[in-house]
Amino acid sequence: MMAAHTRMPGHAATAEKEAFVEDLIRRLGLSKAADSVVGDKKKRGLSGGEKKRLSIGAELIAEPVLLFTDEPTTGLDSFQAEKVCGSLLTTHACTSIGLLLYGIKLHLTLVLHLHQTTFV
Repeated sequence: MMAAHTRMPGHAATAEKEAFVEDLIRRLGLSKAADSVVGDKKKRGLSGGEKKRLSIGAELIAEPVLLFTDEPTTGLDSFQAEKVCGSLLTTHACTSIGLLLYGIKLHLTLVLHLHQTTFV
């Protein structure tokens, strides 16, 4: 919610911001981690994939026209990498996120830059 309060327009009501954030959390697959501490090297918190999805969500709150992700799966195992990519594609395919705030459809261009170091 902190990102929503700082990056969303001031004229949006708190209830609208909360609804927007809840929908984004659901779309990014972060519902189970919503009340978790992010964590650091000393304190365990979110997994690597959850942290990546959280940072993507923090950017999506500002409703960008272009979202450029440079190697969003770096350092993740295959399961978490799939979750991150799936979240990006789901969020991009379901471009009705903006309907909650402005009554207009969100048009987002998603640029994904991935490296595949091994072939299966």
